[in-house]
Amino acid sequence: LLSAPAFISVAFVRGMFSGLLRGGRLPGSAERELLVQAGLAPDLLDQPSACITADQYAHLMRLLMGHFNDEALGFLSRPLRPGTLALLAGSALGAATLGGALRRFARAFTLVQDDVEVQVVSVGAQTGVELRFTDPAVVQPVFLHELLPRVFWRVLAWLAGGRLQVERFDFAFARPVHADSYAKLFPGQVVFDQPFTAFWLDTLHLQGPVRQDKAALRNFLAAAQAY
Repeated sequence: LLSAPAFISVAFVRGMFSGLLRGGRLPGSAERELLVQAGLAPDLLDQPSACITADQYAHLMRLLMGHFNDEALGFLSRPLRPGTLALLAGSALGAATLGGALRRFARAFTLVQDDVEVQVVSVGAQTGVELRFTDPAVVQPVFLHELLPRVFWRVLAWLAGGRLQVERFDFAFARPVHADSYAKLFPGQVVFDQPFTAFWLDTLHLQGPVRQDKAALRNFLAAAQAY
């Protein structure tokens, strides 16, 4: 079943702020003030080897999403207003198979933003969910590449009943300095310097049924953690 890692590297916390910084939405000492509001040390981002608990990480992400009224944390040209994830996950319910739910979710995600196209591709016995940025001239922050596969995978795993093994995670950037922390968030083979950021599943898994309904969606969103 999906489970939270015990601790998360501060590198991912720093990445969480990077979209807001890029968009100029974090003036002055706003980072430190928001960290304090989340119950974290104001100098946390200055400690390269620091870690926080998964609950602290999730609390900070929810705080930022609410404070900036944007579930995408400034990474996309159009904000994703609170409730967008619920809308997207709900759009996948009612599909006959998990593969059908994946395609519904990908289509709905394309409708609410302009920056990322989601391609579902098949290679041999595996199906990949590829993220293709619509403007390749714009270098996207590493954290956006880290965040989106997690969102898609976690929703799919929930739709499958709580368990969905990923065969491989591909990332379209060079191996980062915090790569040793990836095993806690990306349980599967991890490959860097790929043409597209993607994750790969055994196609047989996508032939299974959707095991959730609208009542379960409400509980999932209420209890969902952002790690």
